[in-house]
Amino acid sequence: MEESKPQDEVKKGGTYSGIHASGFRDFLLKPELLRAVVDCGFEHPSEVQHECIPQAILGMDVLCQAKSGMGKTAVFVLSTLHQLETKEEVGALVRIACVIVSSAVSMGFLAA
Repeated sequence: MEESKPQDEVKKGGTYSGIHASGFRDFLLKPELLRAVVDCGFEHPSEVQHECIPQAILGMDVLCQAKSGMGKTAVFVLSTLHQLETKEEVGALVRIACVIVSSAVSMGFLAA
């Protein structure tokens, strides 16, 4: 018969909190991003988007793998655009800065 460990000795999982989302609205994206997603006809995130977008918009490092066409690029684009902050300068255009380091060809074309 196994002995049960006292509650204070039980090792608990990670220190992150999970977010369950069934639609893009649940990710709490900026209104203009949500509008763009809806305008493009997307209603529900793919499995990889469901798993990775919440972590990415919180600034966590994300490593995801999925078949072609499953929405990995959208994870990158939506989370990056969500985190960008514009800096308005008096009498100048709005400036936005983002650094992209990628070995993937599709990401390189997006950055250009």
